[in-house]
Amino acid sequence: MLTTPELIRLNLDRVFLALEDMVQVELIRTRWKEIKSLQQATTSTSQSFSLQNLQTA
Repeated sequence: MLTTPELIRLNLDRVFLALEDMVQVELIRTRWKEIKSLQQATTSTSQSFSLQNLQTA
């Protein structure tokens, strides 16, 4: 079967969509790591604050 221009365009569209999906997945992973580190920082700060309140009460 010979490759037609339409078939080439269709396959290029598929490749571009797959690459776009990969970029989106990587962005989501990066944001998830940022969220987790912020949650840990917030949790440790709130635990420290609670401990200080208990000691002064």
